[in-house]
Amino acid sequence: MMYNQVKKILSILTIFVSTSMSCFGQNSDSEINLIQEIFGLEKTEMLSELLGDVNDEFWSTYKEYEEKRMALGKERLALIRSYSEAYDSLTDEKIDQLLKDIQTQSKNTENLINQYTKKIKKVSGSKVAAQFYQLETYLLAAVRVKIMEITPIIGELDPQY
Repeated sequence: MMYNQVKKILSILTIFVSTSMSCFGQNSDSEINLIQEIFGLEKTEMLSELLGDVNDEFWSTYKEYEEKRMALGKERLALIRSYSEAYDSLTDEKIDQLLKDIQTQSKNTENLINQYTKKIKKVSGSKVAAQFYQLETYLLAAVRVKIMEITPIIGELDPQY
């Protein structure tokens, strides 16, 4: 059952990222917010199914986490946009900056998951925290793979680089 929900989330994300990469500047903040809201609702449904009954403190902490995760998601989309917009004219300096920004964004995302795993453990116990961690890291890896599948490698579209 959960596998189908993951596939649904990744399909939504793939459509959004593909559209974003082909139509930069045309995705409004409201469109980004809508996609993030749908993604978040699907994740919440998956967590509810996985965890069963959990205390209100968990959901309060999870909501706080989701708000911060969405902000980092917007940063990731901005980096994808920046890469796509600069793809035809990438310089070593631009590549260095993008690489630095991507690594920082990735580190911040993983730090956020780790930080909230600890918070969730305090309010809901080790099992719930571990389940949260497993689901979040799984989805993060799946999202990263999907993004990489549709993102051209530097020089792939222009063998001159």
